[in-house]
Amino acid sequence: MGSDSNGKYFTFYDNASGKLPYSSYGANPEKKLYYNPTANVIEGGSNTSYFTDYTEGYYRVTQIRKSKSL
Repeated sequence: MGSDSNGKYFTFYDNASGKLPYSSYGANPEKKLYYNPTANVIEGGSNTSYFTDYTEGYYRVTQIRKSKSL
């Protein structure tokens, strides 16, 4: 979780990619879901090489669950 010039964000891992090197695909720390306070949503795109536009690699958070205590 953090913020930059585009706003507040959560980083995420795109597990649809099992390719190496992970830094260029699913485990790239530059993948960010941004909070949109106007629409009250968290959303963003995946810029991995297997998605060439954000219409297919676009994500919106639909559920947030509390972690189970250990």
